[in-house]
Amino acid sequence: MAGDGDNRRSTTGCVFIVGGTTVSWVSKIQSVVALSTTKAEYVAATEASKEMIWLQRFLDELGKKQELGRLHSDSQSAIHLAKNSAFHSKTKHI
Repeated sequence: MAGDGDNRRSTTGCVFIVGGTTVSWVSKIQSVVALSTTKAEYVAATEASKEMIWLQRFLDELGKKQELGRLHSDSQSAIHLAKNSAFHSKTKHI
């Protein structure tokens, strides 16, 4: 079921921690209507990845070079799709 009953869109949420301190967090309605839980989770992971890359570049500009970031997800289907993006008839719309 979608997070927003009015427009059927899921909510993306993520937290970014540097040195044990929360430096950024995001919670927003997704811009697309996900046709499956896998797509909603994959879209959320993609948005989190984009934010993570932006934060890393921002910290680099400030002279605070960071290690490569790690993205954690609890969706096994989204993790599997990210690791094996080969064409599948059920995921071609993602």
